[in-house]
Amino acid sequence: MNRHIAEKMFSELNGKIIGGWRITGLLNNGKSAVVFLAEKGGTAAALKVFDPEIVDRYGKSSQLARIDREKTLIGKSHPHLVQIYDGGEDAGFLFVAMEYFPGKNMAECLEDIPPPQVRSLIAQVASAAKFLEDSSLAHRDIKPSNIGISSDFKSAKLLDCGVLRPFDLSNVTDEGEQLYFIGTLQYSPPELLFREENPSIEGWRGVTFYQLGAVLHDLLMRKPLFMESTNPYARLVRAVEREIPRLDSAAADSDLRLLAQNCLSKVPSQRLDTVSWESFNQPPTADPLEMARRTIAQRRAAAASIPAISPNTEELREQQCFALRTSLDSAVVNTITSETMPRYSTRDSGTANPYLVKVLFQPSPSDGLMHYFACYFEGAIADPLTALRELKVWACIAANETLIPEHPEAARIGAALRGALIDQDVRAMVHDCLLMAYAQALDSSAAPGEIVWLPIRGTL
Repeated sequence: MNRHIAEKMFSELNGKIIGGWRITGLLNNGKSAVVFLAEKGGTAAALKVFDPEIVDRYGKSSQLARIDREKTLIGKSHPHLVQIYDGGEDAGFLFVAMEYFPGKNMAECLEDIPPPQVRSLIAQVASAAKFLEDSSLAHRDIKPSNIGISSDFKSAKLLDCGVLRPFDLSNVTDEGEQLYFIGTLQYSPPELLFREENPSIEGWRGVTFYQLGAVLHDLLMRKPLFMESTNPYARLVRAVEREIPRLDSAAADSDLRLLAQNCLSKVPSQRLDTVSWESFNQPPTADPLEMARRTIAQRRAAAASIPAISPNTEELREQQCFALRTSLDSAVVNTITSETMPRYSTRDSGTANPYLVKVLFQPSPSDGLMHYFACYFEGAIADPLTALRELKVWACIAANETLIPEHPEAARIGAALRGALIDQDVRAMVHDCLLMAYAQALDSSAAPGEIVWLPIRGTL
């Protein structure tokens, strides 16, 4: 819904009564509803009124079901969660009446929030999310624009509960027979994007932790998550699925950066292993050694909680392959973007392990690249129990694209790294190898019908 439609609805409904609430002002509008300022018996409220055309298009029954879920919060209160007063259908409109919050939302004042307030604000939002979990509900749309901030920047309130999801829906989808995406893509984890979430309390907790981490990212970096990838839509999908956000603000507390990084893990089990509700209420850690000790203790506690049974090696391998693939894809995209390299395309081999990524650059005379240039990154899980990884790199050039093979020649390997590799190791090796190989490609030549393998000097 655009602002024009919202203003038109206000002109038609100004002074009218819906659900007992008299509309007195226009506050905001979203994708499917307008939020009005309303009054009843001396109480001010934010009255969300849904666009009848959109309700008809997507079905009244599903929207009424959502409203009924919000109404389960009537009579329940938390200092950092918006109160729900009423909801239903009246005068041909669907509506929800909720507490009126007079301040700005976090997205509107992100750059004005004092850094010392970040720790307290994220703790407040997390406490509201925990309150919903204790009520067997998942918010599913925690994001800066759904968080109200007081004028003194000391208090936060989790707002719009329009896509609440109870834990007890079992295997029944909450959008009818179709698995529609629910929430806001930019602030949702991969499993929610593809509607592959685990419908358990732990599964939804993993979704909530990711969204809290996304909010914390914005507070620390003072800019929206994946801001550079919001358009086109497909690029944002790729960012959510593959890119690892940078959390490198020197002004941010190191323990909060670590918390955000753990929350934003692409793999749900990794979030749950490294983050707990208590993580959002930790005091500042000024001493880096103390932060290191806390991380070690956190990892040890997570490991100790694993039942002493034989691990499912294949499942563990699949999880680690997914994490390695994400690291590779993210590292490639970040390197090409940061180093302003020319037009490229990526392709994978379609196998789960080892995982092969082929990056192909087309000739670009304006960049000095006169032939096709390909760089291959092959990741393998050598031992899933110890997270032993192996990364190999090849690079070649050819005058014709048809000469560039889908798979590199094993004997032509240019660089290799093996060990308990973490994301930073993968990112650093991909960056260095790709940059070195590209520089060599610019300085090398290939005769017609010839393929030249590059040694990737300077990386071993």
